[in-house]
Amino acid sequence: PFVFAAAYLLSALAAIECPLSSIVAVGNRHRRSREYRNGLDGPAQHSLFCPKLCFILNAKNMKQSKQRFLLKRAYYIASIFLIGAMQLFIVRQNAKASIGLELSLVRNKFLDKPPTNIVVMGEINSGHKYAANILRSAFGDMTQLHEHIFRHDLLDQDELQDVKMRTDILWVMVVRSPCDAADAVIRFHKDACKKQKLPAKRCDLHEFASEADYYRTPWYDVHSNETDADDTQFIDSKPSQTWKYDDIFDMRRQKLLLMKQIIDVVPRHVKILRLSEFELNPDVFVKDLVKEYTFDLTKTY
Repeated sequence: PFVFAAAYLLSALAAIECPLSSIVAVGNRHRRSREYRNGLDGPAQHSLFCPKLCFILNAKNMKQSKQRFLLKRAYYIASIFLIGAMQLFIVRQNAKASIGLELSLVRNKFLDKPPTNIVVMGEINSGHKYAANILRSAFGDMTQLHEHIFRHDLLDQDELQDVKMRTDILWVMVVRSPCDAADAVIRFHKDACKKQKLPAKRCDLHEFASEADYYRTPWYDVHSNETDADDTQFIDSKPSQTWKYDDIFDMRRQKLLLMKQIIDVVPRHVKILRLSEFELNPDVFVKDLVKEYTFDLTKTY
C-alpha cells in the first residue's frame, strides 16, 4: 500500500500543468525579454512542482519541454497501473491461500465423530517410522505404525469395504519426492549389503553400479521378515509374492497406488504428510491435526 500511494502521489504531481501563462506574457515583449534574462541568471521560481518543465527559454524549448512532460506523465500513469495490478494479484493469491487453509482446518467438523486412532503408513524407506514417533509423542497411544504393505496386486472390493467401515481411523500417509525416495531405498540396500543381510547375488550390483545404473536397472521386491514389535497391520501383506519391476520408480508406483486406493475410499480420513516439509517443523502438522480433528495433546508434548 505504501508503494502504491507513493506512485500515485508522483503521478498526481506530474499531472499538474505548469503555469506557462505566467511566464510568457502575450503582447509584452519587454516582460518576455526580462524573464528571459532572469532565466539565464538563475532558475525560475514560478513553480514548486516541476521547475524543469516550467523553465522556458524560447518557443522551441517550450515545445520540447511539453513533450517531455507528456512522456513523463505517461510513464507515471503506466507505473501506477502496473503497481496496482501487481498488488491486486498478490492480494488475491493471499486471499485464496487463506480461504483454502481455513476450509481445510474446519471441514472435518462435519463428520459424525472425529477419529480415535491415527495409523501412520508409507512406502518403503519413506520416513514413516520417524513421523510415527513424533505423532505418538504428541497424541499418545492413539498413534499406531502400520507395517509396510508388501504386495503386488491392488486391494479388492472386500478389503476396500473394510477400510471404508473404519471411520475411527485417520490414515497419515508419509511420502517423499521421487528422487529422495529412490535414494533412500538405494542407501538401505547398500547398508544391508555391508551388514550381510542380503544374498550375495543381490549385493554384487552395489560393487560396480553407478547412480544412473541404480535408476535404470530392474528391481526385485522381496519381503523382509523383520518387523518392529509395535507395528500394526490393518491391510494384509502377501509375503509369498516376489515381483520384478522395470526400475525402482516402477516399484514405487505400486506402493503409491495402494495408498491412493485408501484415499479414494475415505478421503476425509486421510492426511498426506510430505516428509521434506514435516522435517522443517513437525509442530505445524501436529497443530493442524488438533484444529481439524479436535485431538488432545499429551501433557509431555
